[in-house]
Amino acid sequence: MSKSKRPTRKRAYEPDAPEKPKSTSANQSSQPQHWLSYRNFLRLVFITIVIGGTYMAMYLKPSNDIPRFRCELVNTYPHRTDAFSQGIVFDDSDDFYYESTGLRGQSSVRKVALQSGEPTINHPLEPKLFGEGLTMFKNKIYQLTWQENVILIYDLELNLLETKTFDGEMWGLTHDENHLILSNGTSKIQFLDPDTLTVVKDAKIRMGRRDPGALNELEYAGGKLFANCHPTDSVYEIDLENEVVTGIIELDNLWKSADRPRDGVMNGLAFNKKRGNMFVTGKLCPSIYEVKFIPLY
Repeated sequence: MSKSKRPTRKRAYEPDAPEKPKSTSANQSSQPQHWLSYRNFLRLVFITIVIGGTYMAMYLKPSNDIPRFRCELVNTYPHRTDAFSQGIVFDDSDDFYYESTGLRGQSSVRKVALQSGEPTINHPLEPKLFGEGLTMFKNKIYQLTWQENVILIYDLELNLLETKTFDGEMWGLTHDENHLILSNGTSKIQFLDPDTLTVVKDAKIRMGRRDPGALNELEYAGGKLFANCHPTDSVYEIDLENEVVTGIIELDNLWKSADRPRDGVMNGLAFNKKRGNMFVTGKLCPSIYEVKFIPLY
């Protein structure tokens, strides 16, 4: 036998449902109420998109409060066009600089005479290694490799003293009074113990409300960090204490785009203490430029 449904009992406190009033007006709108609700819904969606889009545009726009600088050219020196420059650094002299060059099978660390652009010492890397940034700290030269997890340490005559391992990509390198400072192609900066090469702390750099992009070659000078932004012609001045970009320097007036090879990008920053000026160059660039940073506003 099939079971029949029991009638649903109305609870004692439930009133009878009122009868729907019959329409008596011939002019009453015949448009369904749900259509009016749908139109209101569309209005709400439109307003949300407009407000949200405006907010996102404001959020992503770089802050106009960040000072801009241009480069005033002080002098130009020759630079080898086969040098895939990944980093340069001066000691207390202005007669020569150290340079790391990249590309597997072509990487090197070299000591270069400023006036001629020719290496006085050239130390090739093993063919499997891709040279990256370098710095001088307490009479030692530290050179990074890109993806090989190796940091090479030399004396000032570029004799290899030791190699140490480091987990992760490595791009640019400099130092403050106590730490090596490393970039890895993101907006993150890492501080390393110079003896153990372990990470002491990280800094996540911001540019207004935006991520500044791929920070590459680094230089620390005057209490500020300077970083090439790959693959642009911009250098960022960074306040490390607050982890923010405090200035944007444009290098596009130095090496004209029409004169560059395919891989020719600005890459190389070195502050010369004796002259009080910054030196910049690029990958496969024919010149190294001595410049001053002049505020635009």
